[in-house]
Amino acid sequence: VISAATKQRVFSIPIPGRPSSIAITPDGARILVASSDGNTVSVIDPQSREVVQTLRESDGLGRDLRHIVVSPDGASAYVSSYVGDRVTRLERYKSGQYTVSGSVAVGRRPLGLAVAADGSHVLVSHYLPRGTVDNNETWVSVIAASPFALHHEAWWRAWWARTWVTVPGADSTVSVHMVWIESITTRRGISPCDSVAMMSSTDVSAASSTF
Repeated sequence: VISAATKQRVFSIPIPGRPSSIAITPDGARILVASSDGNTVSVIDPQSREVVQTLRESDGLGRDLRHIVVSPDGASAYVSSYVGDRVTRLERYKSGQYTVSGSVAVGRRPLGLAVAADGSHVLVSHYLPRGTVDNNETWVSVIAASPFALHHEAWWRAWWARTWVTVPGADSTVSVHMVWIESITTRRGISPCDSVAMMSSTDVSAASSTF
């Protein structure tokens, strides 16, 4: 942990299994660390500077965990399983403990995650395209938070594409969140970048595609 004021290390906690992603709850009470080799999520109490809980594959997590994000209200966390091709949801109890509350199959190699500002949807980027070498597409999975299920997919085919995808909020007539997705050409075909990012509609100057 690095102090933002002094830019000095405050403390460190050993986390086994090649830590791959970190997320902090909005209230700052918990730090969540996903480990790709260990298939674990470590829950850290920054006050005691200790790991207070470890969730494992036997608890319902997938394999090769890559990215973890926390919902805006701090009640849920989501982690991508690169090998398991799933996104798993963790629910937080008042005690600060977490439990696995479900998972959604999203297709091959899920990687980056982003949560809508209102918490209504989770977006998932995929590292590999689907299809054949000569006929393939890249896509982003859009998961509804409630009920926790795959809502739809945004997909496209292009040699070079920068695509805006609209994701409806809780009130779809008013709240619209924009997502920036960039795809690149590879020898294997069209492959997206390894992350997705949420932006407000005021940051959008033009939309090349909407879904």
